Amino acid sequence: MSTYLTRAVPLRVQSFMRDDRIVVLYTSDHGKVTALLRGGKKIKAKLVSPINLLAECEIMIAPGKRLDIVAGIKIAQRFAGVETVLRKRMLALQFFDSINILSAEQHSDPGVYELCIAWLTVLDTAEERVVSELFVLVGICRLLAKVGFEYNAADTHSNQAVHQLLRSCRSAQSEKLWLEQMLIFIQTIRDTSACIQHLVLYIQQLTEFELRGMRVYQESVIV
Repeated sequence: MSTYLTRAVPLRVQSFMRDDRIVVLYTSDHGKVTALLRGGKKIKAKLVSPINLLAECEIMIAPGKRLDIVAGIKIAQRFAGVETVLRKRMLALQFFDSINILSAEQHSDPGVYELCIAWLTVLDTAEERVVSELFVLVGICRLLAKVGFEYNAADTHSNQAVHQLLRSCRSAQSEKLWLEQMLIFIQTIRDTSACIQHLVLYIQQLTEFELRGMRVYQESVIV
């Protein structure tokens, strides 16, 4: 594959060798892509700042021997509320970690990319007091619906709020509008802990993955 320019959101950044980093990106055209960021640990590295932000970026990817290489990057859209509010930032990292686990490498799905941007946009402008782990789970359930997982009402243990949420996941048209509606709906749920617990179990049963972020939610419910 030749060098290409695409839009992307960074899902994960990890250390590699002495000065480099490996970044996992979800791109608008090529799905999830893992690439090498050369010199990514150096303080003055030009490409480091954009990749560390939870932002939409324009990224140039060049082919490499083992890994593709980040050849250029600039910020296309920033989400200041997510960057500066610790709670929002932690929720975004949990959401992106889940997308990384559940998405396949080099499998293009523009709908998933659209969901990522819409989810960040709604989180960015939401009041801090109304955002919680439940909003992360809502995003994951929508992701599962988009990639073809079937909703089985029997798996939600007769929780009415969860039934309503999961049914709406399959019928949503506009990502941003649906997420804004879900944020309002979440505020009407009386027993959020029970709802979180049901959704955690549902996602784990459906995917057969023990999502790293989900363990945190389970502990917060059980304690």
